[in-house]
Amino acid sequence: SVDIVGVGLDYRTKQKLSDLVIDVDKNWNAKSISNMTQISVGDILFANGWRLTETENGIALVDDKEQIIRRWTNV
Repeated sequence: SVDIVGVGLDYRTKQKLSDLVIDVDKNWNAKSISNMTQISVGDILFANGWRLTETENGIALVDDKEQIIRRWTNV
């Protein structure tokens, strides 16, 4: 199970990836979102407490104790 954690201005929400709803601006006259190539969701939190998070020059897999398990950097 994958959870999505979103951080707002003064609150934090958590929901399952399968519950994600994407609003499409009606002015686009979009029939579908099949051409979507990127979505910004913030950190991705896994059921075991680990998460994928953005770092200064890439992303990292971090455990529930904030220790970096693996890091991927931009070249």
